[in-house]
Amino acid sequence: MFSTSPRWPSRRGKPWPVTTGTGSLEEAGLKRTFKVVTLGCKVNQYESAFIEESLGRGGWHRAADGSSADVLVVNTCIVTHKAAHQSRQAIRKAIRENPGSFVAAIGCYAPQ
Repeated sequence: MFSTSPRWPSRRGKPWPVTTGTGSLEEAGLKRTFKVVTLGCKVNQYESAFIEESLGRGGWHRAADGSSADVLVVNTCIVTHKAAHQSRQAIRKAIRENPGSFVAAIGCYAPQ
């Protein structure tokens, strides 16, 4: 049986290239800093650790506590009503506290 879902190309441990569409990240004023917020299960924790490791290999640096980041990843969960509520709050907080940053919502809540 054939799958109808798209297959993503394998990077085999190589970081994904990141562009701003206007040139290099430095030209866009980005310092290549990131934060990852993880909600939910062990799978989300594993995925978040993988994302952090991949960004680190790509030359990105974890933003210090209390400072904003160029990229903020919120790994969400919707297993319970409370988890879905916490995911919405985390996304809103990330946007509110990091104006001008790229905020990516991933995980279970993202397709909602």
